[in-house]
Amino acid sequence: VLVATAREMREGDRRATGELGIPGALLMENAGYQAARAARELVPGLSGRAVAIVCGTGNNGGDGLVLARHLADLGAQVTVYLAGAAERLSRDARTMLAAWRGRGGTWVEDLPRDLEGYALVVDAVVGTGSSGALRSPAKEAAELISRVDCPVLALDLPSGVDADTGAVSGPAVRASMTVTFAALKPGLLFFPGAGLAGRVVVAGISLPPGALAGVTTQVVTATQARELLPPRRPDAHKGSHGRVLVIGGSPGLTGAAALAATAALRAGAGLVTLATPARLQELMAGKLTEAMTCPLPDTAEGMVCATAVTAALERGRGASAVVLGPGLGQGAGPREFVRAFSRRCPVPVVVDADALAMVEPEGEREGQLILTPHPGEAARLLQCGVAEIGADRLAAARRLAARYRAVVVLKGARTVVTAPGRGAFIDPAADPALAAGGTGDVLAGAIGALLAQGCPPLEAAVAGVYLHGVAGGLASQELGDAGILAGEVAAALPRARRAVLDARRERPWLWDSACPTG
Repeated sequence: VLVATAREMREGDRRATGELGIPGALLMENAGYQAARAARELVPGLSGRAVAIVCGTGNNGGDGLVLARHLADLGAQVTVYLAGAAERLSRDARTMLAAWRGRGGTWVEDLPRDLEGYALVVDAVVGTGSSGALRSPAKEAAELISRVDCPVLALDLPSGVDADTGAVSGPAVRASMTVTFAALKPGLLFFPGAGLAGRVVVAGISLPPGALAGVTTQVVTATQARELLPPRRPDAHKGSHGRVLVIGGSPGLTGAAALAATAALRAGAGLVTLATPARLQELMAGKLTEAMTCPLPDTAEGMVCATAVTAALERGRGASAVVLGPGLGQGAGPREFVRAFSRRCPVPVVVDADALAMVEPEGEREGQLILTPHPGEAARLLQCGVAEIGADRLAAARRLAARYRAVVVLKGARTVVTAPGRGAFIDPAADPALAAGGTGDVLAGAIGALLAQGCPPLEAAVAGVYLHGVAGGLASQELGDAGILAGEVAAALPRARRAVLDARRERPWLWDSACPTG
């Protein structure tokens, strides 16, 4: 499912109308028709019922005017309110106003005090052409719609939500459903905008495929994830599915390394070895029964030391992938170890947790490192504030990928995966069940397992993130959205894999922001 920014949608419209010969009014007509289908799904039986459509003066308002005709044809009692003077309508919107007038429709240019008594209110005030805080009269229109107690249908995205980031800078509409046209918008995926969108459906408007040829961001689907998962041969043995070396652990942080090792096994790796500071090996062996352990030279404080690189590289020689960092701790020894090991390791490395603060940018192993920061870690890597990361998650992930020449997994609600010169992938999961310590270690282990089974780094990251999200969803279905342990997410990984492989048919792209794993 494509995800297009406001600029990309404008370019797509320009190509369609200027190069491919499709009239803008036809695209608007198609959008209004699709909006009518969404309205009927949101509020069945609109015949004889009152509907208010609040239209802005841009093309979003034109979509609303087309919708007015279709709903009137269904027998609805439609009232059109214009948030602005009719003479300020865009060219195509003026065409649709004339069509509405030709059908006998009227409109009101003064916004009412309230919108009581309507079965449905439609937000057609502003679409992708707006950014930042709304200005009058769109501001007053959004405030008016926000006070209603009936279902609200937003066209393209709720007014007041930034199309590219999901930011909300002032009054914004809270929709019951959003019907968005031709492609998803980042603002419908990233919070807080995603929390205002309600149920979201992507509706085609006959925009030619070539019109959106420059769009390189997409939401990961079950079909894509299924195609990325490595197959399991009936004659397979433990050596057929890769060997993962997990390097981590320090006093007080042994659980993180154990979780990563367990997740690597649960995600299908044939053999997993945990390399940990020597004085912790016995403790780690007690935590793990299926994974092997090996000691690394350590400091007097029980931290891995710089001289451990030789031993770790020796163990890594037989590995297919490495997970570096869970519970590794901070200090001069771990820092020197991480920098030397990440440069010299011959196989792909997932860099997680403490190791993220130590890996050097612009290394010599382009595309062989997978960085898995949460927003706080990403902010430290980019030397900016956490708020800046949250303000534009796509841009932050791309900046990280370019700076470190690595695959980047920017964790959070709607995790972003990208790589230098490649597209960006947004995972649809936004499950509060995953908001628990240790789930990031589980993700690192899962990605490491897929690397070991032969997935290229970007593909391993995309599939690993998707599996992790499905596992979180399965755990929350069973246990609820609070109190889930990271180990329970790891335990759900085999079921998640089976669920993805058994998903024979892609679900319609429809979800509810109040239940974001839906």
